[in-house]
Amino acid sequence: MAEDDIDEMEEPTEYQYVVDLDERGEFKAHVEDFRGATVWEGDIPEMVEDGFMKHNKDVGGLEEYLKEHGILPGDASILGRYRDWETDRKSTRLNSSHSAKSRMPSSA
Repeated sequence: MAEDDIDEMEEPTEYQYVVDLDERGEFKAHVEDFRGATVWEGDIPEMVEDGFMKHNKDVGGLEEYLKEHGILPGDASILGRYRDWETDRKSTRLNSSHSAKSRMPSSA
């Protein structure tokens, strides 16, 4: 399909909810269209605190909020995509059960 054909297609009705957790542990998320373009990004704890979402995986609450604010069309739906962030973070650093081995011999 040519790019011109994509531009002429109807506005997409399925969007993707993507959770973003940075190295500082800040929990944010964004919503992408079918091209992967971000149509919304925000701070999920604030959305929960303000009552728009019941919890961080409340895609229905987020969808309703985005529709009410004209960010998504009325017939849109958001599909959730989650990663096991805890596993990812543990795999990138040593935890307390790992011992660091010194490169320097103990007799030095």
